Amino acid sequence: MDNVDCLFRSACGSGKTGVLALIALCITKIGLNPDIVPMSCRSSFPKNPVILVICPTDALEIDLECKLKRYKINAVAINSNLCAKAARKEERNLWDIAKSSDVILLAPEQLEGRGLTEALSDAQFRQRIYLLVVDEVHLVDQWSKSFRKAYGRIGDARNRLGDNTRLLLLTATLREGGPYDLILKKFDLIPGRFLDLHRSNLRPEVRVTTTILPSSPNSAFTFPFLSWVVGLQGISIIFTRNRTLTLKIALYLMQTNPEYTHKIRKCDSTNDPDEYDAETYRMTKVDILSGLVLVSTSVLTLGMDIPNVRRVITLEPTEFEQEIQEEGRVLRQRSKNDIAEAYAYFSQATYDLAVKMVEEDQTEPRTGNRKQKADVTADSKKP
Repeated sequence: MDNVDCLFRSACGSGKTGVLALIALCITKIGLNPDIVPMSCRSSFPKNPVILVICPTDALEIDLECKLKRYKINAVAINSNLCAKAARKEERNLWDIAKSSDVILLAPEQLEGRGLTEALSDAQFRQRIYLLVVDEVHLVDQWSKSFRKAYGRIGDARNRLGDNTRLLLLTATLREGGPYDLILKKFDLIPGRFLDLHRSNLRPEVRVTTTILPSSPNSAFTFPFLSWVVGLQGISIIFTRNRTLTLKIALYLMQTNPEYTHKIRKCDSTNDPDEYDAETYRMTKVDILSGLVLVSTSVLTLGMDIPNVRRVITLEPTEFEQEIQEEGRVLRQRSKNDIAEAYAYFSQATYDLAVKMVEEDQTEPRTGNRKQKADVTADSKKP
């Protein structure tokens, strides 16, 4: 609000969404009543300001939309699926609704789409744009190199929004060195000229156990080392690396535990969001103590607040940031004395490499404080 760009790094579940909500509430109030700020600052706040928020997944867009609406913030989520649904079922254009919203939640691809291009041709709408928020900004480094090229062009799109548009970058995991330098380059941030707010990502209540996999899960069709998860109290999430493995694990757990079939849910981008995903989300709200197991790709990794997730199992995380984000799903709504469980399964080769690196006194680049020491066990059934 001081007209300064900001990079904000803080732990998973520490309230980054709350920061966004607070800014939206404040600038909306100021837009309605400019007299509440000093005369010298009034020109910085447009009347009826709007915030653009870039989200990595459709699920996170919808989740944020619901949260912001609870604060009485007029928010709308826009992505290709929602636009197609609105046009097909409701015969309406979401961008017509977006023009009168306070917060617009977008996939990065929407920054280059026809809808925003046409909206920006309206000078009145363009002048309303107060802030560009990029949630999970570390993905600019990770995803733009492969399947989400649009992530690497968000910084370029900012130039189309006007000189007065501020920038807020949010993440829990951004390593110093290469990844950090890339973010600064992509968004034209110069050290000393933006606010670099770096809080610890320490989660002392999360107890991590690392376990050696008996074999590669990608080539397997049975997964007895995961059977211990079924029937436990609270919600469990098993994170996989691809949709095929997600389906195989979900089917295996259903077949070997028929009495829990209805409590084992597959979460990936192939699901029907209006029926299957909606029912899964409902179950996370009402079945919080009854052994719900979610087998998921990365769709649940980013920013999703599912209540009473007691444990997270992550299979062969390929990057340290990925492991931190997946472990970050556990006990996001927690009390002081809660203890959460996280289990990281690695191949023998990965484990041996880690041991070698420790023996050679080499360490990974630091992302903040590593939040706990890991217990190491080779038990292939229950960590």
